[in-house]
Parts: sequence; structure tokens; C-alpha cells
Amino acid sequence: MTDISVPEGLLASQGAPDSKRDVIKAFFGGNPRPELRLGLEINTLCDMVAPVFYSTLTMVIIYFMAGFKRTVPCFFLTLCSIILIAVTSQGAGEIFGAAVLSINRAGMIASLVLMLFLLTGGYYVQHIPKFMQWLKYLSFMYYGFRHLLKVQYSGDQLYECESEGGCRTLQSSLSFDMVNLSGGLQEVRVLLAMAFGYRLCEYICIRKRISKCYL
Repeated sequence: MTDISVPEGLLASQGAPDSKRDVIKAFFGGNPRPELRLGLEINTLCDMVAPVFYSTLTMVIIYFMAGFKRTVPCFFLTLCSIILIAVTSQGAGEIFGAAVLSINRAGMIASLVLMLFLLTGGYYVQHIPKFMQWLKYLSFMYYGFRHLLKVQYSGDQLYECESEGGCRTLQSSLSFDMVNLSGGLQEVRVLLAMAFGYRLCEYICIRKRISKCYL
């Protein structure tokens, strides 16, 4: 969840009591000054760098400790998946900050919604009641978790070869009966669409809020 606001450094450079209104009108009115546009673009870029950096650092530390596949393609696919999930999650949080414009209320709403996304994502609860199954299709964690499973496992991978029944495929396991381990591009497309859609909704919310309050 993100506090949507105008950077204080830009406001301080204006010097007038109505500078905040002037800054916002200049930017959203379609004729921002170069320094204003540059400052807001840098602020947005810095917000994007944080999840990418922390996700990369975390994956480098824990990937080989967790016993994942020790191959270069799997490592980079997992890293890209984690970064995509983090960027999508950031976009979801920014919607609440832009729609509510109150850090306390936005935080409360974001906590409830993201907890719902977590529970319907398929990691903690695999068999969701039928009347709630539609919620998982709104959860970016649902698509992210499925894609991570497809990166690390394949449906024709064998296990329990020493048992009396012989080898079994992972796809036949009860742990994967709700996930088709083939493919993976569909989840990537959905996550990319969500990341873009969240930020588009955020922009629309900000425009409406600012038009109502300042313009």
C-alpha cells in the first residue's frame, strides 16, 4: 500500500502558500514544467526500483538454501516471477492509496483485501468453497503461485519410484490435482495485465480525486 502524494521537494521549490494546488494543476492540466515532470518521474521510478532490488536480493540469498532446482534457467525464471509478483502487488497497494487518500484507511482496506488474496491464492487453502471460487481469479497471488509451481516442477516428473506401486508422475499427485503443470505463459500474461491495469486504475483515481479537490 502506497501513500499517493506530491513529493515535498517539488512543493518547497515553489514557495507560495498555494504551491501544492499550482503544482498539481500544472502537472495534471497537461502543461507541466520540465523540472516538475522530471521530479515526479524520478519519484515513480524510485518506487519501482525498491521491489525489484529487494526481490532480487532475497532470491539470491534463499534460492539455493530452499532446495530449488539448481539450474540457471530455473533460477532466472523464478527471479522474474518473484519480481513480477512484487510489481503487481505494489500496483494493487497503490490503488488503495490513490482511491482513499488516507494512509490509515487505505492500510486497513489493503490488509483485508490482500489477506483475502493470500487465502484464495492456493498455497494455504487448495479447496475453496464453490461460492468463493471466483475470488481466486481476482488474486494476483493465485497466478503467481501457479507460475512458480510450473517453473520448479513438470507434470511428467517422477517420484516414489521405490514404492510398491512404482513410479508416479507429479501431475497425478494430490498436491497438484488443482494445477496443470504444463505451460505457464497464461499466468505471465495475466500478471502483466494486472500490473498495467492496477496502475491505470490508480491514475484514473488520482485524476478524479485531484480534479475534485484541487482543480
